[in-house]
Amino acid sequence: MRVDAAALAGAVLPKLETPAESTERSRKEATEKVAPLAEQKEKAKAVQPEEILDKIKALTQDGAFSVRFEMHAKTRQFVARLVDAETGEVIRQLPPEEMLELAVKLEELRGNIVNAKS
Repeated sequence: MRVDAAALAGAVLPKLETPAESTERSRKEATEKVAPLAEQKEKAKAVQPEEILDKIKALTQDGAFSVRFEMHAKTRQFVARLVDAETGEVIRQLPPEEMLELAVKLEELRGNIVNAKS
């Protein structure tokens, strides 16, 4: 005969935790510790629109540069261009023209992987 626990009169024995319960409790504790850190990192990475506007304003205040916001015709993506005010030359564009062209090509090729013959 095997006796796992002996109870004294009126005493309540604590319930033993199963391995599955132990694992679940450990995972829950780890998640609770990591979640606040992930939220803090996400907030630190997020750039506030006010910050972006302040930087744009600082660049354009002296009148040497202007910023143009446009919609790319083929991809319908938002494009920002930093332009020399005197010459009209594009100094920098986000996203770059190469990326926009790549997006157009990928859109054209998107259906080619599937075999249309049945």
